[in-house]
Amino acid sequence: MMNLEFLVGYCKNKIEQYPVLRGDIEDFCYLAHDEVEQGNSEPHEVRLALSDIEQLIEDYLQRIKELELELKQLKGEL
Repeated sequence: MMNLEFLVGYCKNKIEQYPVLRGDIEDFCYLAHDEVEQGNSEPHEVRLALSDIEQLIEDYLQRIKELELELKQLKGEL
């Protein structure tokens, strides 16, 4: 079920996997909680947070790949 309790558990898991993203992941979780407190749909806000967190992780992993490629290129030039 898409509720805030599920989101909190999901966020804890992702923070364990990607501790460098802790602040951003927590921000998405807090935002969803605040939006629900203001009367917005809980399932909708949880889905938005999950989507945002997945995009954050995808962007992070893509950036790592780009940096690894740059590093390989630099090593090749030395």
